[in-house]
Amino acid sequence: MIARIKTYDGFYDSIVFAKLDGGFESKVLMFNRDKTELKAIREYTAENHRVVRHVFIYNTELDGGWVKNGKAEGYGFILDLGGEVVFNGPITAADVIERCKALQTAVKSPEWFEIKTEADIEDLLSVAFNFHGSYVKSMYKRNEKLYIRFYTSWYCDILFELDGDPKTNLVKGYGQIVDNDPTSEILGCSVFFDDGFTYWVDEPNAVEKAHIDKIADYYFRAEKVKWKLIV
Repeated sequence: MIARIKTYDGFYDSIVFAKLDGGFESKVLMFNRDKTELKAIREYTAENHRVVRHVFIYNTELDGGWVKNGKAEGYGFILDLGGEVVFNGPITAADVIERCKALQTAVKSPEWFEIKTEADIEDLLSVAFNFHGSYVKSMYKRNEKLYIRFYTSWYCDILFELDGDPKTNLVKGYGQIVDNDPTSEILGCSVFFDDGFTYWVDEPNAVEKAHIDKIADYYFRAEKVKWKLIV
């Protein structure tokens, strides 16, 4: 599991070494920017009467060392330290830091993520919360590629790059609620593969291109779809 942490001066990426499920009180244990200690970071905080998101998990894959213990989950050698230590840290023990650094070396933080597998779809929908409450912020073409940027309701943008016969009926501003009319709100979406194309459709129950005319309104598709997380 890998996440991007939004800070006051930018962002950095870290493995999630442990996670405590508490709704909007949830915490994740991650490296600090300099990788000198492990810190439990609140996924959300309340600022100016709004819930602000700080942690964006963009890779949900778990390896064999991951275990669950009630509301806590994480690497076994981390949870063995005890909940008070793990989630109230920081953790600075040299042996633990070195072990975590060894895991961190395998982390790849590409600028763009290509959607090629079902796991790739799961990661995208996880970080974008299924695009609930999002809207199309901008659209443009460059070198035969189509770019569509969504603003999400959780303080991140998702920029799509569509390459290879891209098509869409999306328009800029789609998803924004105008005059308190909720009918244009994006309540969720689905992403699937069909006939050599990757589809994004504004209907969670759509699983094939035939559903676009039956149960969905808006979509895009291309032979190759990449996305970028902007925080």
